[in-house]
Amino acid sequence: MNARLLPFALLLALGCQSAAPEAEVPVPTPAAEVEEPAPVDTAPPVEEAPEPAAAEVVFADPMPPSAEEAAELASDLTPAITDGIYTVDQARRGAEVMANRCVDCHVVEDWSGDSFRRRWSEESVYRMFQYLHESMPEGEPPYSLPREQVTDVLTYIFYLNGVPAGDAELGSDDDSLDDHWIVWVSADER
Repeated sequence: MNARLLPFALLLALGCQSAAPEAEVPVPTPAAEVEEPAPVDTAPPVEEAPEPAAAEVVFADPMPPSAEEAAELASDLTPAITDGIYTVDQARRGAEVMANRCVDCHVVEDWSGDSFRRRWSEESVYRMFQYLHESMPEGEPPYSLPREQVTDVLTYIFYLNGVPAGDAELGSDDDSLDDHWIVWVSADER
């Protein structure tokens, strides 16, 4: 497991073990329906498992990874988008779709920049594709854009974020999309 993800895994594990009990909400009962109390169970008490030792929680550095860390991460999450998984022509088609369907609600900065890259870093390409396909364009039914157009928009987003193009287009089928991970390149590596 990547060292940067370990603190989040620890927090998740601790959070699952120490969830607050749900409060019991009393329900009013009419006086005529009050039942006798249930008999007390006389079975021997069940031994409870001992509390786990508290783990030290270390918070991850919120800064984006260095070039060396990004390269290591990219090798852990291969194949990555840095492998040239789309063509410039495909990104151009995505720019046309974006100009015709997306500019009413979005500006380019919505799909690029540090906060956008932090949100999608280390996600699968398939997950970003599904987000776009299910929720865009806003106000229209899910899946209203053809898969090919969504994939083209996705490659345009990669282009906006400095991801290098390659020689082959990114396919719009689930298997092609699920094969790749989002690992951003830093500005000095572009």
